[in-house]
Amino acid sequence: MAEATLSVYLLDQLVGRITRHNVSTRINFDVEPDYEGPATALSEGFALIPGERLNSEHVSNFFGGFLPEGPNRDALAKKARIGANDLFSMLERYGMTMTGALSVRLGTSDALEGSGYRLLSERDLHAKIRQAAQEFDLGNEPDSGRSTIPGFQPKLMLALLGGKWYQPLKGSHSTHIVKPSPARRPETIYDEFFSQQLSRHMGLSRFKSELIPMGNKAHFLAIERYDRTVTESADVVAIHQEDAAQALGLDWIDSSAKFQNPRMPDLNARPSAAKIAELFGTVGDGSDAEVWLQHLMFNVLVGNHDGHAKNVSVIHEGEDSRIADLYDAVPILHINDDASRVNSAKINDDLSLSIGGEFSHHSVTIDHFKSEAKSWGAISPRLTNKIIASTLEQFSSALEETDEIPGASKNFKDRLGYNLDRIAAGKSIGKPKLPLEAWKRKPLS
Repeated sequence: MAEATLSVYLLDQLVGRITRHNVSTRINFDVEPDYEGPATALSEGFALIPGERLNSEHVSNFFGGFLPEGPNRDALAKKARIGANDLFSMLERYGMTMTGALSVRLGTSDALEGSGYRLLSERDLHAKIRQAAQEFDLGNEPDSGRSTIPGFQPKLMLALLGGKWYQPLKGSHSTHIVKPSPARRPETIYDEFFSQQLSRHMGLSRFKSELIPMGNKAHFLAIERYDRTVTESADVVAIHQEDAAQALGLDWIDSSAKFQNPRMPDLNARPSAAKIAELFGTVGDGSDAEVWLQHLMFNVLVGNHDGHAKNVSVIHEGEDSRIADLYDAVPILHINDDASRVNSAKINDDLSLSIGGEFSHHSVTIDHFKSEAKSWGAISPRLTNKIIASTLEQFSSALEETDEIPGASKNFKDRLGYNLDRIAAGKSIGKPKLPLEAWKRKPLS
């Protein structure tokens, strides 16, 4: 029996072939002998050498990093009757469309028969959103629309074309990530949308997003994909990207590998803000480390301590690479500080990546940002001070000019203002006394 083969395409270019490894969590990857593209076209973590079989651990962590995590991966595996950690089988089943511009196709043919888009009625749209929320299957279907995207949260990938929602079929690309409203904490998507408005105001994100009504009470959050562009003729073009966990070669099986280890912060198998800064110091003109410092500050100010290595990415366009838009900055800190969660064993306010050696989100100060940036050796103290001051001013302006959102957490804007004022004053965020006073912008200097 011939060995099963999967073909890997970057846009429409055949890059290499995947075959089974004798360990189910790994794959073999052979670069096409006539490949002529950039050596780092797929990843900053390894080079594409024409005709070579690459290191199995490196390529397995890279391709495995495109798969969803936790209940999403378990659900997809169960529906396909394959092992959740069977990398080859998961890519065979769900690798037709992935984050960025990669696709994994059966055989060596580049034909994508059955591709296209199916119009969804409002009823169909709501049914698919409920399906993704309840079944954790990313809204995938048995014979079409098979796609994969990293993460734990329920979501699905759809296309918004000409103001109408479509299900992408086969290898056709989605334009949006759709997040249902969580049943237990429906305010989460409203808080995330507010966070996205702030990051757009600051220029840290460029993608659009919208809260769209779904029935009488609930909404869903539609997020424009920054790794897609739509042409005037409604063609959807994919842009290649990889997250920092993939670029650093972190273990795709271990769901904790994307977090820095507080007990062993220098562990090679785990990320750190400094390792990611070093990564961004090697792409583009090297200035993206400065943007990364802004991302770290934004996450602290907005209350997102889930800014792990899979929530920051590198965009690859041709031979150029750059830091991706700030994304998945979901505010959490204010929820954990709510009186209803005091003494809960589930609460963990540690940052995913320490800042200046500090893991406690409540304890971070401006000095920690300065210490962190100094450890990178890529940004001068003078420039660091300038970036910090500018980021605080931009956040303050964004907060003042962004209206509160009905459905968001109570006093949410006031809490972010409290975080800002504490950090700007050189203090730690700490835990505020409730109820909070209404936030009013004041001079930061």
